[in-house]
Amino acid sequence: MSEKTLSSSPLNTLTSELGYFQLYWSHFEFYLEVISHGILQTSGKHTSIIFSGLSFKGKQQIAVALLKEQKTEQADNIIKTIREIVNDASRNHLIHSSLHFGGVDYAFSFVKRNIDNGFAVKKKQFTTKTFGRHVDQISPSVNELKALANLSDDILLEYAKAAYGYDE
Repeated sequence: MSEKTLSSSPLNTLTSELGYFQLYWSHFEFYLEVISHGILQTSGKHTSIIFSGLSFKGKQQIAVALLKEQKTEQADNIIKTIREIVNDASRNHLIHSSLHFGGVDYAFSFVKRNIDNGFAVKKKQFTTKTFGRHVDQISPSVNELKALANLSDDILLEYAKAAYGYDE
């Protein structure tokens, strides 16, 4: 992944960081799919058909279950990295929240409401600087997952061509 550059405007910085978060998460989900594809040994198109209808949770559960079947140290390390990414990213909270602005240092909050056990509101508050640090911790972990799973750029491109039916 390329090095990011940010604008000096707080709103532009936030927008950039949200874009980077989405980019890193997209890579992460794609890597889960390619890892599963490698274990299943199905065609790229068939793996793509299966994964296209799944939520993130389903993709993660399938990848982890398949990796557990491998019973190797490498698979255990990949599972550990997957879980670290999920825990560190707080993706569910960020994606399923409403964004509220206000406060010092250009503070903003991701506010998530839940009615599973009565009404509850959870808030994760950031400044542009602290959110940037939050996003920055995801990229190295996603790159580590790619390395642990031996996902070369050639492997990823080959899968993408087969799964999505396109050429370079």
